[in-house]
Amino acid sequence: QVRLEPVAFDPRALIGEVADLFGRSVLRPGVELITQIEAGMPDQVTADANRLRQIVTNFVGNAVKFTESGRIVV
Repeated sequence: QVRLEPVAFDPRALIGEVADLFGRSVLRPGVELITQIEAGMPDQVTADANRLRQIVTNFVGNAVKFTESGRIVV
């Protein structure tokens, strides 16, 4: 059973943390990781930050794994 724990957090910071996890050392040569935050992104949201971090980490990890060249945009 999954128990969600909603907290207020900055989604920009969460995305930055995940991008930092996948620094240049894990990217293949010729692959670039870019974070792009839309102008309407709120400064704070209430959600399960740990669960969201896990989801974004899995998405980016799969993108890194299966991207041979080009850009990964989060």
